[in-house]
Parts: sequence; structure tokens; C-alpha cells
Amino acid sequence: MRDISQQKENEQRIQELNQNLEQQVRERTAELAGLNTLLSTVMSATYEFTIIATDLTGIIRLFNKGAERMLGYSEEEVVGKVTPVIIHVPEEVERYSQQLSAETHTSVRGFDVFVHHARQGSQSSANGLTCVKMAAVSRCA
Repeated sequence: MRDISQQKENEQRIQELNQNLEQQVRERTAELAGLNTLLSTVMSATYEFTIIATDLTGIIRLFNKGAERMLGYSEEEVVGKVTPVIIHVPEEVERYSQQLSAETHTSVRGFDVFVHHARQGSQSSANGLTCVKMAAVSRCA
């Protein structure tokens, strides 16, 4: 005959820990859902400022109402589909690319033109490039 009381205690402890973990996951999921709702509400209500966010590859992931108003594109047209390159004058982006490449002695091309300084930990940015509105041109801030 074998005593399995220790094994039963261990199984009970594992079950308790698992239930605790599942509860924590439910709580965090609810918290994140609430924060996402809050962020979405704030972003939708922000008309005076252009806010555009991308993923690490440059694809636009967030395009607020201010960006829609300033640039003439809808969120549906750009989110998940394009990079910020479409809202800039190509010749200016190319000149800035050449300038950055010369300054850094490396090739800085494509989306990297917009994020090079940030990736280097610098506060500088690609300010001064012209944003191209669907039917007009305006200065990016």
C-alpha cells in the first residue's frame, strides 16, 4: 500500500494556483479592455491635434480624427495599409534621406527616414517635412 496524500496535496495546491492565475488573467483582460476603450475615446475626440502611430515596420496603426481632418484621409484608408510616406512630398523625403545618410555614414531609407533619430535615442525628428493633404499641402509640425 502506498501513501499518496502528499501527491493529493500537491495536486490541490496546483489547482488553487491555476484558479488564482486564471482570475488574475480575467482581471487584467478587463483592465486592458477598459484602457483600450478610454484610449479609443480620447483619440476619437481629439480633433485639434494630428496623432499618427505606426508599428515597428512603419505601417500606420493609429490615425486620429485630427489626422483625418488635417490630411483628408480616413482612418479606414490608412490604418493597417500604408506608411507615413504617402503623406509627405517624395522629393523632400529623398533629400532628408540623403542628408541623414551623409550625416550618419549609413544608408537611411524608407520609413527609417522618419524614425532614425528616435531609434538613436535622440529628441530630433523629421520636422519640417511637408505633409501632403489629399487636395492640398500643409506643413507637418
